[in-house]
Order: sequence, then C-alpha cells, then structure tokens
Amino acid sequence: MNSVALFGVGGVGSLVAGGLAAMPAISDLWLIASSAQRLDDAAMDVRIAAESAGNARIRIHTVALDLFDEARTADALARSEADVIINTATMRSWFALATALPARTWRDIYGVSRFGPWLPINLAPALAIMRASRAARPDAAVINVAFPDGVNPILAKVGLAPTIGAGNSEIIASVLRIAAAEMLRTHVEDIEISLIGHHFHLANLDYDNAWEERAFWYRVRHRGDDVTETLNARGFRQVARRLCPHRSSVPAAVSAVRNTRRLLGEDIGRTVHCSAPHGLPGGFDVRFEGGRPSIALADGITIDGARAVLHAAMQGDGIDAILDDGSVRMGTSESDVMRQRLGYDCPVLRLNETLDRGRELLARFDDFAATCCS
Repeated sequence: MNSVALFGVGGVGSLVAGGLAAMPAISDLWLIASSAQRLDDAAMDVRIAAESAGNARIRIHTVALDLFDEARTADALARSEADVIINTATMRSWFALATALPARTWRDIYGVSRFGPWLPINLAPALAIMRASRAARPDAAVINVAFPDGVNPILAKVGLAPTIGAGNSEIIASVLRIAAAEMLRTHVEDIEISLIGHHFHLANLDYDNAWEERAFWYRVRHRGDDVTETLNARGFRQVARRLCPHRSSVPAAVSAVRNTRRLLGEDIGRTVHCSAPHGLPGGFDVRFEGGRPSIALADGITIDGARAVLHAAMQGDGIDAILDDGSVRMGTSESDVMRQRLGYDCPVLRLNETLDRGRELLARFDDFAATCCS
C-alpha cells in the first residue's frame, strides 16, 4: 500500500484527488493546501468518490498550511510518508488571470508575452515544495503539474528536478492517438505515437501556427506500420489541432493520475509519452522501470534533434534561455510588453527572487485589472 501527498485542491488538484480516490493501491491520501475550508470540501468529495469506487479503506488526511513555510511543509511530508508527491499548486490559476481582463486586452498582452514572463506564479510554489520534499522525503517520486516544461528544467539546474510532469505534451500525444484512430477508423489501442513536444504547442493554438512554425516531432504507427505521411497527406495536423483541448483542466488532471499509477508500478516496460521527465525541457517518450521513467527515443530522432525542437518551442513560449544557476532570461519582446502594459520589469528572473517577483507580478496585474474594469 502507498501514501500520496497532493498539493493544491483547486481546479486541477480537486480533479486529481478524485481520480486518486479510486486507486486501490493508495492507502493514504494527504491533501495539502492553504485554505482549510477548501480542504474540508475537497476531502468530503474525495471520500464520496472513494466510497463510490469501492475503495472504502483509503484514509484521507488534510493539512492547511502556507506552502512557502518550508519547515512546516517538510514536517507535513515527513508525517505523510509519501511515496508519490504531486504538485498542482500555483500562486493563482491561469484561468483566473485570463478571465480577469477584457478578452481583447488579455489577448493583446498574452499574444506577445506568452508564458515565460508569468513563470513566478508556477515556479515559486514548485520550488518551495521541492525543497521541502528533498528535506523530508528525498526518495519519493514527484509529479509537477504546474507548467512542467518550464518549471522542471529550471529546478533541474539546481538539483531539484521533479521526477516527471503531467499535462502539456502528454495531452497532445493522447489527441494524436485519438485523431489517428478516427481517421483510420480503427481502435485507439491499435495506434502508437512517438512524440517530442512542448507546452508551447498546446498553449498557443489560438495565436499562431505553433504546429508548423515551431513544429513538434512525431510519428504515428498503426499496428506497427508507420502511417505518418499517409495521414499527413489527408490533413492529419488540422484534425489533431481541431481536437486539441487547450482550455480544459480535465486532461492535465487525468495525466497526473495516470502518471501516479505508473510510478506505483503500472505500464512497466511499455513506451509511453511523459512531460519533462527528470527535468528535461519538454515531453519525451519513456519507459517505466522500477517506478521511474527512462528515456526511450524512437527511430528517426536523436537527443540533439529533440533538444533543438524543444529549444525552439521554449523560445516560442517566451523563455529565451535557462541559465546554469536556474535564472531565466525572458525574450525581449515578451518582457517588454509586461513592462509597458503592467509596469512589471523582469527581463531576468533569478531563482532566489521568484516568490517576491510572483507577488509583485500579481499586485501589478490586479492594479491593471482594476483600471481596465473600472
């Protein structure tokens, strides 16, 4: 039996908790967040989900704390004896940011800034949780759901890489399988996908042709036969892009639950796609052995080729470079629009300033939103 600690019970976290509740391999589920009331509500939802799934033995624990109090967070993790730690926590949800401004205003800002300049909102909680987890549960596997293709490689620079991510290109991989099965009029189980992809390819579908100008690499096999070019000739990219759900919390949550199963022993030896394994800057095909992923590159792509694909995507996401000390240099136009529109001037994000920068960014955003909506 296994113990799992879940940080965050918001839109994604509550969905993850419900999925974990149905897993008989989990004996203890620890829900950790800042709001005691939200934790109580989430705990009851999880208990109902567990009872409905016939998993009546699972024990639900709740801990309300400030995630940035690393000593208390480490203490909670030590008490949990967690085998798997999952982070869904952010300083503010992306949906809340995107809907706080008039649609045209948000589009004008994010269409230039992309995701990079907003990094502190996701990076600050993940950094605090990884420090606490290394102190209290150094052997636990960690899944980071909060922008793993950006956050995980930053943390890797300072020896704090989560084991794996969730969501991002994993969602694209699922869509490619579904789209190929639909076009070939076959079952999804008959389709295998090899993919090198990035959050950029999922998040920017509305802004430019992310799937062509900074294309991801993929191959599609039907019952072992490579059918990539046959499908492409029939408009496969357009079908997959149309099907890709980039505004829903459900696929990322499903991905986190699926990866928990893998870390606890499922899919052993099978090649699957996962985001940011071991702090790599995007999604790779991997195999799980001994509860940990190892890279399994497909024929037709080298590690240098994969890194080139992901570097271009990272820059498309507004991150010019991740430096050796974990600092992040933003793209020039991306940081310029944040300074011009919000008054937030951060061309380089230094790791030890992440929390303060996150608080500054949210304060400036709130002031800007109040002006826009007054």
